[in-house]
Amino acid sequence: MKHSINRLLKHGFPVCFATTILACHKAEDLKTPVIETQAITADNFVMYVTKDKPPADNYTYAEITIITQDLPPDYRALTATTDKGSFSNGASSYTRQLSAADTTRLYLRYNKAEIARVTASINNSSQRESFVNFLPAWPDLILIDPSVDTLPRRLSATAAIKATLTRSTGTVSDGQTIMFYDSTAATGTSAGIFVNTTPVTGGQASTQYWLQDTAYKGIVYIKGYVLTDIGKVVGVNRILVQ
Repeated sequence: MKHSINRLLKHGFPVCFATTILACHKAEDLKTPVIETQAITADNFVMYVTKDKPPADNYTYAEITIITQDLPPDYRALTATTDKGSFSNGASSYTRQLSAADTTRLYLRYNKAEIARVTASINNSSQRESFVNFLPAWPDLILIDPSVDTLPRRLSATAAIKATLTRSTGTVSDGQTIMFYDSTAATGTSAGIFVNTTPVTGGQASTQYWLQDTAYKGIVYIKGYVLTDIGKVVGVNRILVQ
């Protein structure tokens, strides 16, 4: 076999060696056999979450770290994507050109208390996945805004109620539920019902207040609250029934 290869080399014929990936070379290029191996392995492409469970306030970032090393020149194009939220560039994808050994930090924010999946690939082939758990971003303040200041004492009397939820950092998470209720100034009992309530979106929720007690005359307090992990946050306004 050795003498046969030497004869082929002498005459310049291509010689093929069966390796991990088949490589064919002309005789003048074959000083030593060239063996091509898989460029990306579990050891030289690592991805993990370094800052998890941020509030879903569309402001605070989670952090994902990618460590790469011993990358060949042809395997250095990094692409990261997320199925929820956005990276620090404001988009759902992020790309960069790596060096042979590199550390990349991805920063992800979101406005819903959900789990986001982040996928990273090199040259659109080898992939890694990490998951970020976004927690609810609770309101610090709830503003209740009725569409009218007064209501007549009849069953057809209604008022549109808008609630605005704010917090000191970022925005309140979308999808939260605000509970509306009312009480009279005289006895503290309810005088109406709330219908068509919407969940919080973009820091706002709405409902329709429908007067039921036509015998009552006076102030009705319109209230809304969100039950957070440290207690209730309540907003109050009032309507005069006359």
